[in-house]
Amino acid sequence: MENEQFVISYLLELETGLSCEAHLTVSKKNMEVSGVGRTTHVLNPSNEAIISHFYGNYHFVIEREAGHEIRIALQGFPNFNWPAPSNKKDFMRTPNFKLELLLDRNWEIGTANISYRDSSGTWVETNEAELVRIDEMETQETA
Repeated sequence: MENEQFVISYLLELETGLSCEAHLTVSKKNMEVSGVGRTTHVLNPSNEAIISHFYGNYHFVIEREAGHEIRIALQGFPNFNWPAPSNKKDFMRTPNFKLELLLDRNWEIGTANISYRDSSGTWVETNEAELVRIDEMETQETA
């Protein structure tokens, strides 16, 4: 029987000087995706990394534009250390990251549309960022 789940990781290098790693577990049975992401400021490493826990799903694209055959849509929620903040309920419901991956049929290459909240709470968007699949051994320092 074929594996019901697999783990896959991607690296996105943005023109804004951000680098984002997404480490995802894909469930074939229910087409759900979850994982963790770490976004760092390459140009200013003293800025705090954005950590997100991703939840979402994938589907196969019927209209295959630019070689994209798989679409993954994820929302990311902030990481927090216990004890939870006093406003834990609101904190956990407020996403800090939105990620849409458009991939080839082999889940290897594609583009990403990214939205994230900066330190002031303003949403920043980047569209059609190139992404590359990476092996776990190639990843940067883990969160």
